Amino acid sequence: MIKGTQAEQVIEVLKRLPGRLRKAVQEVTLDMAAGIKMIVRRCFPHAHQVIDRLQSNILDFA
Repeated sequence: MIKGTQAEQVIEVLKRLPGRLRKAVQEVTLDMAAGIKMIVRRCFPHAHQVIDRLQSNILDFA
């Protein structure tokens, strides 16, 4: 687990993982935060991004 949600801090920690492991990630579930999308794009470029169902329901009722 990584403490905090500052994108640059999270990216710094995740980039310590070997590239082959990060490239093997196929899917990432995320919320609507822009910082999370940036983290996924930079750390897991081959992963399919899926928006958390709760988040998409919130958009439906907004």
